[in-house]
Amino acid sequence: MKFLRNAATVSGFTGLSRILGLVREILMANFFGTTLVKSAFDFAFRIPNLFRAIFGEGALSHAFIPIYQEARTRDGAHTANAFAGKVLTLLAVVLSSVTAVTILVLQLIRSTMPYGSQTETVLRLLSILFPYLIFLCLAAACMGILNSVDKFALPAAAPMLMNVVWIATLIFIIPRIREDLDFRITVLAWAVVFSGFLQLGCQTLPFFKKAIRPTFSFRWRDPRLKRMFILFGPAALAMGIRDINMLIDGLLALWIGPWAQASLVFAERIAYLPLGLFATALGTVLLPELSKLADRKSEIMHHRLLQAIFATLLVMLPAAAALMFLAQPIVQLIYERGAFDTESTMLTSRALMAYAPGLIVFSTLKMLLPAFYAQQDTRTPMLCGAAAVGLNFCLNITLIFLLPPNWRHAGLAAATVGASIANTTVLACILFRRSAMPDWKKIGGAAIRITLCTLIMVAALALAQRYLQQWSAIDLRNTYGQIVNMIILVATGGITYALAVLLIARQDLRTLVGKTTDGKRKTQD
Repeated sequence: MKFLRNAATVSGFTGLSRILGLVREILMANFFGTTLVKSAFDFAFRIPNLFRAIFGEGALSHAFIPIYQEARTRDGAHTANAFAGKVLTLLAVVLSSVTAVTILVLQLIRSTMPYGSQTETVLRLLSILFPYLIFLCLAAACMGILNSVDKFALPAAAPMLMNVVWIATLIFIIPRIREDLDFRITVLAWAVVFSGFLQLGCQTLPFFKKAIRPTFSFRWRDPRLKRMFILFGPAALAMGIRDINMLIDGLLALWIGPWAQASLVFAERIAYLPLGLFATALGTVLLPELSKLADRKSEIMHHRLLQAIFATLLVMLPAAAALMFLAQPIVQLIYERGAFDTESTMLTSRALMAYAPGLIVFSTLKMLLPAFYAQQDTRTPMLCGAAAVGLNFCLNITLIFLLPPNWRHAGLAAATVGASIANTTVLACILFRRSAMPDWKKIGGAAIRITLCTLIMVAALALAQRYLQQWSAIDLRNTYGQIVNMIILVATGGITYALAVLLIARQDLRTLVGKTTDGKRKTQD
């Protein structure tokens, strides 16, 4: 139950951060819509965001935590903290050097381009945003240290600072400066960099309360450090696979049209709200948990994975179905105001319908990868990830040529989902062959029962939507009517799904909380 409580803590703070992220995108839609500068900013932000996904939610933590945990257990806290200090020092030096060289190169390339062109705008914003990754990566190392000593709340809450600063800039600064979209987006980029400094600062405070005081050290000839970076390289590709695919999508989206990248980002913000609320939280807590259990009975690891996968199915299957079915009214309610018009709603809705099924596979992938990393195996996910990147690119090119112009950006989203399905399936089969995977019969049975519950929910949503459109007095042309409509639909779907789960999938709920079908508690920590 401690595992589930930690997951709930991370989920709460991560969910709040994602909700703030949705608020910021609503404001971005109002000020920038699906314009060229919005697409340029979104693509430029992809680069530090890719590093955040790799470091903050992925490879650094997955390579660092098992070794740091091992050092604390075998050699004591002092040795572990000395190792952490070397990691922080090396990261600071490498990232600062890479950032300085990158900014210099970007400035030289920009000097050959006309101001305001699409490429020049992307490079200008990227040169501002690139230092953001220094703060994010160092904050990620701090997060790994805190998670290793069972401190999850503050690391999960820190990303909220970015959204708070971003929202404050959009509300209090952007409306008060000149109405030049290029100038406004530049101011916003500097605000994002400042938020990264705040995120790093707040995560260093608990070190003193928890007596964790890693000191900067340039003595990098440490076998633990070498082993960590051997694990880190493959893990970086494996954990960043989704974001690498999305970076490729972003490049192609800029070629498709000025609206394509912005439409994809607006859709992602909605689709990945439940992903950040739930799956990221479970994956964050699962890694240190499996690392502690790596040398113990495999049955306990199996049960942890079983809990995580059942929880993922229970939440993500209905979430994906609801987003696909209600894509257009959701996008209209959230974004359609100011510079975000009816055409923007149509384009974003198509991308959302394509992204929605990805919730299931992206979430499952976040559950499977910790099982590899807890055993210090990063090579297998790396190889699968590399193959998935190639598959994603091939699917992208194919769908771009097959689909009509206004559907091509949705094809990019569908390609990302398809590549992730292949990647997740292969990793699950490998785990099964290693006997590190829970019983497939239990997972298959749960998936069938939860899918049936989801279909019942969709049927209820279809009936409710038909009634509201044909016989209800609610005016769906104004915001108030759209809010009432969405509340009724969400309540209908939620209640129907909950009742269906209680009737059909009660056994899976019992497994989730650690009980067998006869009501006895399973093996605990």
